Formats: sequence, structure tokens, C-alpha cells
Amino acid sequence: MGKVVYVTERIDYSVISDSISRELMFSVAPAYGKLSKYSKFRELWNNCRIAYDSGGFSFITGKLKNPSPEKTITVYKALGFKKGDILIQLDLPPKPSMCMKERLKLIEKSAQFYHVMKRELGDFVLPVVHGWSEEEIKHSLKLLENPDKLGLGSCFSRTYAHAYLQKVALGTYSVNSTLFKVPFTEILDRLVLAMNMLRDREVFMLGAGNPNSIHLCFYLGAEICDGATWRLAAKMHAIFLPHLGRFSLGYKNVNKPLKDIKLLKMWWRESPFTDKPFKIFLLELKRSDRSGFIARALWNAWVLKVEETIANEYACNPEAYRKYLSKRWRNTPYWRKALQYVTKRTKREYVQEKLTVYLKQNIQSKVAE
Repeated sequence: MGKVVYVTERIDYSVISDSISRELMFSVAPAYGKLSKYSKFRELWNNCRIAYDSGGFSFITGKLKNPSPEKTITVYKALGFKKGDILIQLDLPPKPSMCMKERLKLIEKSAQFYHVMKRELGDFVLPVVHGWSEEEIKHSLKLLENPDKLGLGSCFSRTYAHAYLQKVALGTYSVNSTLFKVPFTEILDRLVLAMNMLRDREVFMLGAGNPNSIHLCFYLGAEICDGATWRLAAKMHAIFLPHLGRFSLGYKNVNKPLKDIKLLKMWWRESPFTDKPFKIFLLELKRSDRSGFIARALWNAWVLKVEETIANEYACNPEAYRKYLSKRWRNTPYWRKALQYVTKRTKREYVQEKLTVYLKQNIQSKVAE
């Protein structure tokens, strides 16, 4: 038997790094108010590669008031980042509903924030490029002086990019977000435009979210994706299954129900959750209390890393990847049509050499609901 994750009421969340993933991402927004609580934060994740989300997305939702790059610098230093960590710049994502003048103003302000942080924190800082048009993206790139590390904001949910030669940050907006009310085709157009412009750069897609959108982003050329839907789906009593997507366990009818328990059992045998009999594990997944949430969240986190392994089977082979996704989504019109749509509009397909999923959670809790 391999490593084991013990799913208990008082779970030590560090099992994520021990048994599931060493790539973690944390939103530092809670630390802006109570920084002293997190003075030993980095010690808790000593063996992990960490990406720090500055909380820029909280600005667009109205939760982050008076954003300050100096304050973000203070937080990042206090958290004790290490070599290999990614510090995402504090950025101000423009809403697609804004006029171009308003969007350009935020793009220019974001670029100013980046240069302030770059002077203080150096190459650890991941710059973010924003824009909903080719003109805006080019303007954002110019303001960042087109460094080797680049970034792009706006599209699926919230995405970013990173690289040591030409690393890019791509920001996105959620497909299902009522906040932006952007048609799905417009989001796909924005995503294709961005990836066509950032051809052959290493892109970190922040907020790609669920397994299907992560695969679509990898297919379009992203190198790294992150997402919090492994927790959000767990809260909605849903679980992921490799190669298939998201299913409801019946407590809340917000997803298609999981009818084939044999599939779950098959993947359970390959998982680090075999410390308990399958029947007990299944009952744990179906519980409506916090213990059930934790069980589903950890399972979903593990599945996302399985999906990462699946994606890496098609590294540097976009045609094989397209055929796999076409087969995967043959009974899922929503994603099948999205794949067809972006394939027609992509100038030249490419898939990065190594694909990675970062698991995102809030800095303030072990398992944040």
C-alpha cells in the first residue's frame, strides 16, 4: 500500500502535501488584516512549492479596499517565501463591462504596482497582463516592458502565468460567474486571443478551476493551472472522477448524479484513501457534516492531480490531446463545443512539456469551506 490519508474530524491538512500534492496556492487576503497570525506560515509547508495569490481578484469583487503594493510586499516578506515560490503581483483586473478608458486606467495602475513590487522582491514576482482586446493586451505588455516573466489577465475564472525565460500570467473570469455576465463564446474568444499572442510562453492559469476547464487551458498552451473547485465542489456535495468530471452524491441536486459506484470504487483502489473499507469511505463521502466535506475535498484534490498526470501524457502532442478531449467530451456537448470552437480559432496548437496543477485554498484555515 502507498501513502495513506486519514480522513478524520480533526484532520491535519498537511496530508495534502504528503500524499496528494506538493504544489499549493494560497490567497493571502486574510493576512492583510491579521498578519501576526501567519508569522510561521511557511514552516507549515516546508516541502511544498507555493504560489501566493495577492488578492487582486478581491478588488474586482469589492472585498479588497484601497489596494496597496507596499502592503502586499510586507505580507509576502512576513510569510517567509522561499526560492521556487511564486509571488503574484497585486493587480487590478478590469471588468469586461467597463469602457476601454476605464480598463486602460486599471491596466496602467496594475503595471505601476508590478514595478513597485519588482524593485523590492525581484524575480519572485509574477507580473500580470490584462486586457479584453488585442490593443489592451499589447498596451499592458508594453507597460511591463515585456520582461521574461509576463502575465495576462481576463478570461475563464482567474488565471496567471509564470516562466524563467518567457513566463506569463494569465488572468481569467469564471464561465458561470453572474458578476461579469460575459457570454461563453466571448470568454473563449478572449482566451484564444490571449494564448495566440502568448504563443510558446509558459502560462500559469490561475482559477482554471474544474478538471474540464483545466484540460482546455492545458490544451491551449498553459503550463500551470490552479483552482479552488476541489473545495467548492465538496461543499456542494459533489466529487470528481478522473476522465469524467464532476458528479453529485445526491445530497444537493446541482450536478448529474453518480450512478456507477463501481467507477468510484475502481479509482478508490488506486487512491491513498484505502485505509478504510470502501463502504465506510463511501459513507464518509456522503456525510453532510464537516467530516464529509473534508473527505470529499481531499478526494477531489487527489483527482485533480490524477488529471494532471493524464494531461502530461499528451505533453508536446496537441493533436493526440485534442483526440483525447474529443473522446472525453463526446457525451458532454458543453465542453465538446468549446473544444471545437477554440480549435478552429487557434493559430498554431501547442502543449507545454510539463503540466502542473496547483491546489488553491485560503491561508487562514486547514480546510476552508
